[in-house]
Amino acid sequence: MSTTRRVFLRSACLSAAALMPLAGTARSLARPRVSTGARAGRTYFDWQRIAEDVHAVADLSTGGNVLVLKQSSGALVIDSKFAHLGSALVQDAQKLAGPVRLLINTHHHGDHTGGNVAFSPETRIMAHTKAEPRIKAQHGKYLNQLRTGVSRMDEGDEAHNTAKNAAQGLLTEIDELAAARWAPTELMKGSQQTIQFDSVQLELTHVGQGHTDNDVFIKLAELNVIHTGDLLFHGLHPFFDPAGGYSALGWIKSVQAIIEASDDKTVIVPGHGKITDKSALIAQKNYLQGLVNAVREGIASGQSEDELATQTWDFMQGLGFEQIRERAIRAVYTELSKRR
Repeated sequence: MSTTRRVFLRSACLSAAALMPLAGTARSLARPRVSTGARAGRTYFDWQRIAEDVHAVADLSTGGNVLVLKQSSGALVIDSKFAHLGSALVQDAQKLAGPVRLLINTHHHGDHTGGNVAFSPETRIMAHTKAEPRIKAQHGKYLNQLRTGVSRMDEGDEAHNTAKNAAQGLLTEIDELAAARWAPTELMKGSQQTIQFDSVQLELTHVGQGHTDNDVFIKLAELNVIHTGDLLFHGLHPFFDPAGGYSALGWIKSVQAIIEASDDKTVIVPGHGKITDKSALIAQKNYLQGLVNAVREGIASGQSEDELATQTWDFMQGLGFEQIRERAIRAVYTELSKRR
């Protein structure tokens, strides 16, 4: 299938409302109660207060979900959306939590790292070591995000106008924006790392190949909040990126690790989809395992990739991002075929 992540994200932004899951999928849509922490006009994005001193934005139309933690010394931000939205994110984070001290990228994809360019040189940017070369290699894509995205930014109130003006400022400097402006300044090299961020312990975990080869999920231990990055697509078909080092089998292991790090009260911020809880992780694992089993059985019975790609199964029903259902099947077929 020729659909690229850029095309997928563009179509997701244009049709997000139509792609959201059906109301009947109650278990997969379960989520904790949250309150609105920032109203329109004060911030660019619509933030939800999901725990004490923690806000998140979960909006399919603006790229990956973002978490902001407020501490006495400043803010932690997890993921940074598209390049043209980075200035808006920095502006919002400063209003919610103060100057940004640390930005963590959950993986290299451009809707989670594009906004890195807008952060202050004083902000530490962390990602897994395997993410660094992939981020640098996306330089041209980031520049294109700026060129095409700024004109589409919302405006009208002070927060939106200020954010768009800042993005336009980056656009005027586009010829001087080197790849290093997006690159992490610190690398996570092992499978686990702990960072003490004022009163909150951040637990970073990289299990292995999953959605990509550089996925990291982050637990805010004392607050019982986890940002999964794109290891969780809540209520949506998951996106498989052949160029990003994916593994469906590894993805199952990664989701299982997040389940084991969670309890029934853990607030889960997925990479895409609404704020949720542990039940969504179980649903994601069941989807991935069900897909592996179905494709494995199809291969064993002599079905071709094209034959399997037209099929659907019960675990696929009622999910958004229907346009990538076939892509998921083909990705798993490719992986399992190589293991025969």
